[in-house]
This record gives sequence, structure tokens and C-alpha cells, in this order.
Amino acid sequence: MYCRDCGTSVGRNNMNYAPPGNGSNYYVSLREKSAGIAIVLGFLCAGLGHLYAGKLTRGLCILFGNMALSIPAMAISIWWFTDYYNYDYYYPDFSGIFLLILILNIPSLVLLIWSLYDVNKIVKEYNTRLKETGNPPW
Repeated sequence: MYCRDCGTSVGRNNMNYAPPGNGSNYYVSLREKSAGIAIVLGFLCAGLGHLYAGKLTRGLCILFGNMALSIPAMAISIWWFTDYYNYDYYYPDFSGIFLLILILNIPSLVLLIWSLYDVNKIVKEYNTRLKETGNPPW
């Protein structure tokens, strides 16, 4: 591999050529992304793994999409718990509310599972392109 500006051999060692403003040449070392870290971050909060991998738009869409899917379940949970403590001696049956909350969280769970699969694929693509060209794909 050779620098496209000066022709200097840069090899296959994940070095990225970046010319500064004063005209001298220097190299910036780029590291591969860890799929494990991306998956753990994505599991903690859907979308964080994509942000780690450098996919800002997709990560934010997943993050806010997951929040939007979870809002109805959170609203019903808050309503049920505040209503639950308003009763002195009568405790309402919560099995129906629990089932409704569970059903409302299914799309959020599907999004989480898909995002973990997707972030693993993205990190592999990032690392492959970095090894081949020395430059990140995005």
C-alpha cells in the first residue's frame, strides 16, 4: 500500500495518512473496533453499540426508536403503580396490566435483538475495510 499523495509505502499496518495544514506528512494509527464492546454497549442501551462503531445516524435512530417503543409500556406502568397505591384495602388484579406491559415491550425487544446482530455485522465490516485499505469505511 502506498500513500496516494506522496507515494510513500505505508504497508498493511492500519496506518492512515492525513496531511496537516503545514504540508508535512504524518500518520494516524487507527484501531480496530471490538465486537464484544459494541454488543455489550448495545445490550445496555440499544443504539450505543452503533455509536461506538461510528454509525451515528443509525445509532441515534435505534436509541430514540427504542425509547419511543418503550414509552407506552412505561406510561401504563406508572399509571398502574400510582393507581395501585391509591387503594387502602383493595388491591387490583395486576395480571392483565402485566400482560399488556409485556406485549407492549415485544417490539422494543425485537429492536434490541436486531440491533445486536446489526452492530456485530457493522463492526466486522469496519475491521475488514480498515485492514484492507487502512482507512475507516465511514
